[in-house]
Amino acid sequence: MKIVDFFKRIFGKNDNKKSLDAPKTQYQKLVESIDDLELCKMFVERATRNVTPEIEKAIKKYGSKPEDYTLKTRVSKEDTLELARRFFENIDHGLYEKYNEIVNGSNPNIIFQMEEFNGKGASVKSPENMPVTVYVPIRGDISQLYALVHECTHTLDINNRDNSTRKVLGEVAPQCMERLLDDFL
Repeated sequence: MKIVDFFKRIFGKNDNKKSLDAPKTQYQKLVESIDDLELCKMFVERATRNVTPEIEKAIKKYGSKPEDYTLKTRVSKEDTLELARRFFENIDHGLYEKYNEIVNGSNPNIIFQMEEFNGKGASVKSPENMPVTVYVPIRGDISQLYALVHECTHTLDINNRDNSTRKVLGEVAPQCMERLLDDFL
């Protein structure tokens, strides 16, 4: 028996609706969210079946890592820093100030390094070891802007240290900022 069917049966979504009228409203949202999850799972499975062959063809032709793709538009380090500055300023003045503290070296808890690409990817070390080092490689293209926004976002709440929530959701805020950067650009 599928878990969705089990919950429907227990909470009265289908067959037992009449016998479980009292708790129906209490658990209705839970059952509906489980239905939604099942629909999402079905969609992903079907979409994956249709898209996977195309993705595999592209990987064979172009490679699987973003750095395998050569970007033609060149972006300097200075332009990258200025674009990121404008982006954070556009979002929120407080974020703009924190960004400036990071890149200008005025935050004693953060060491900012932006140097020529040497094979090492962008990174932020764990906030358990202060000061934290933010490293962004200069690749000469737009990817360094995304790396800069992503890694700086990791440090915007660095004073809160590492905790279980940060460990689980650590990529959510940086990914959201990247999507906001898409819109900004």
